Amino acid sequence: MHKDPFVSVVMNVWNRATIVGDSIESILGQTYKNIELIIVDDGSTDNTKSVVEAFRDSRIRFFPRPHLGLVASANFGIAQAQGKYIARLDSDDLSSSDRIQEQVAALENDSSAVMCYTDFSVFGENAHDLKHGRFVRNSMLIALKMCFVCPLYHTTVMYRRDAINRVGGYLPATPVAEDYNLYTRLISEGPFIGLPKKLVSVRLHGTSATQQNLATMKQLTQEIAVNHAKSFFHFSETQARNNYANFNSPFNRRNLGLWVGFCFKILSFRKCWQLELLAWMASQSLRILFSKIAAIFSPKNSNAG
Repeated sequence: MHKDPFVSVVMNVWNRATIVGDSIESILGQTYKNIELIIVDDGSTDNTKSVVEAFRDSRIRFFPRPHLGLVASANFGIAQAQGKYIARLDSDDLSSSDRIQEQVAALENDSSAVMCYTDFSVFGENAHDLKHGRFVRNSMLIALKMCFVCPLYHTTVMYRRDAINRVGGYLPATPVAEDYNLYTRLISEGPFIGLPKKLVSVRLHGTSATQQNLATMKQLTQEIAVNHAKSFFHFSETQARNNYANFNSPFNRRNLGLWVGFCFKILSFRKCWQLELLAWMASQSLRILFSKIAAIFSPKNSNAG
């Protein structure tokens, strides 16, 4: 292991013997060398341990543990980290060779930022079906979107170790969507930096944690979104829940008045007067309006008349 590593890459793994080697190689091949790779094996029952131990690189720190779940493993990995920055990589994804170098440069250039995330590409099962939305670079737009959805991909992030320690790491109350919950707390510590470069390749497959916990994910996502809207933008409980339900409805079923009220509330914060955020709210408003106009003139409505 490098003495005093500047970046700690934390990777949690559970039964990924057939693919974890590719993820490890993508980190060991980084152009930025002053790193440690902390691999926490959450009680794998396959050949994962042998695959990891076959790598002979002093930068790897391997911790086999009993199966305690993702949050416990993630917090354990963070507790072992020695770097100023902590980067995450899921054990089924790949980092481009310049990922760490790019993210370190971005965070070193802005001492106020607490986290850096990147754009990503996808590969694997049904990768062609994934609708990849426009990459968001504006930190306040990230904060706004977190009232409804998690707009970031966990495997792309790098954050300051002192910042995540201040907010208490990942919370056991969120066994899934733990990253979303973390972001809603970190955003109050400082801005996020978005790098519009596809520096991570995300593998899609049916055994991913997200695919296996969709029902729990949906419930926790709503609660995290509501709590964020209340704490960050000071919405009431009722307002936060109504806005969440409205946004997550089809455009032609959204209440335009409720959406406009949400926008006015957001614009009462001067820090939200930023071009990308304003453009996004305007585009959402127009899509609601046009969908309602289209519904009026649809053949179904015309025949009913």
